[in-house]
Amino acid sequence: LYSYGDGWHFQPVALAGNAIFGTQLKWDGTTGSATLSAQYTFQKELANDVVQKDAAWRISYTAPHNEVRVTRDTLDGATLLGGYNESVPETFTDTEVTYEGADTAPDSDLYWLQASFVLDNTALSLNDYSYGQVVIKYTIKFDDAADAQYYKNTIQENSGVLQSAGTTVGLLDYTPAVTIDPEYSSSVSVFYYVPVDTTGKYLVNYAGSRVFVSEVIIPPPPTQKVGLSVTVDYDVFDENLALSSTYKAATSLTLQAFQVRKFTGDQLELVPDYDIVANTSTGRGSLDLGTTVVGDRGFFGSIEVQTSAGVYGSTTNWVCQADDTQRQINTLLVEETLHRHNQPK
Repeated sequence: LYSYGDGWHFQPVALAGNAIFGTQLKWDGTTGSATLSAQYTFQKELANDVVQKDAAWRISYTAPHNEVRVTRDTLDGATLLGGYNESVPETFTDTEVTYEGADTAPDSDLYWLQASFVLDNTALSLNDYSYGQVVIKYTIKFDDAADAQYYKNTIQENSGVLQSAGTTVGLLDYTPAVTIDPEYSSSVSVFYYVPVDTTGKYLVNYAGSRVFVSEVIIPPPPTQKVGLSVTVDYDVFDENLALSSTYKAATSLTLQAFQVRKFTGDQLELVPDYDIVANTSTGRGSLDLGTTVVGDRGFFGSIEVQTSAGVYGSTTNWVCQADDTQRQINTLLVEETLHRHNQPK
């Protein structure tokens, strides 16, 4: 049904942009094949911008609000990232906290990464008493946009003079890993941590288990960033400082505890409450949903969500009916409230 001139008319239209063919009654009483409607798109023919329906039949939708926000209550917590008893590799992610850049932050600002590990290895049958060296690999990434910054360093080639370590079979010569040049980079990069003394070194011909810790001081990123992620992984080098997949395959590394906290000088900083906001250029007024402790930040208090019958878990990786982009549940909350969706994915 469409309006033209002074009247309303019924007209068959092609919903898929194809012509409609059928049988036509001609002026002389005979019938024949004919095109009943040429190629034409329902509601609007894009090429010529022709609207088929009268303006009174068309409805425009405007968001009722131009902004929706919810405040995440951090419950006076101090840990930015944290976790316990994780297998390696593992990634810890925050997408919500704002991290001040070095261009405006006090010189005494720093982020302190602490982790403890358990390294287990099964015995290999080699002809000599070969020595394995574990090196932790951290991918430390501020922000998740195109201008993300990575804190990195490098393992120096031929980095160490030959050293001797006491073992159950006497002294063993090996070349230790030495790291140099810590800095920020806009390219995907890794920060290497070499365990102190001999805590990350072992004889590969003997099964064993050992505990060691890691501490990394991270300066603020060059400019302000939103979000931080740290991926924890590891490599195993041989006594000549060559990567060894054989050595690594005989090991397993468990992350007992992990946390990142911020200090200004010697003062531990609490994480301030922060807002999660969705907005649009249309709409009238804003909506404040108050505060919440629902979220994936369990190290300063959180409420998990039911992910299946009787199972409770992560509040990350949630999607909505209109978009498969995975988000934090609080981000999804404000966006769905703004969009007024009423049907779950």
